[in-house]
Amino acid sequence: MSEGLKSCPMCGGKASFNTTTYAPRKKPNAWFADGTPVTVAHAVNCQTCGVNNKGILGGYQTQRQAAEKWNTRAGEEA
Repeated sequence: MSEGLKSCPMCGGKASFNTTTYAPRKKPNAWFADGTPVTVAHAVNCQTCGVNNKGILGGYQTQRQAAEKWNTRAGEEA
């Protein structure tokens, strides 16, 4: 799916997906906006400069959400 990612907005490098899996906990530390506990988070990283879109929670619920946010650029119409 990385073929649908735009190049890095900082350096123009190639982007790829990253997935972080958090250890199961009896009481989660963070939740996604819909109330789901964060156990797996998806993000996009630049392979050249390392910039990413992990944000505060460590990413997004799906690769699709991570890609949509990564591909959004200021000043561009959706």
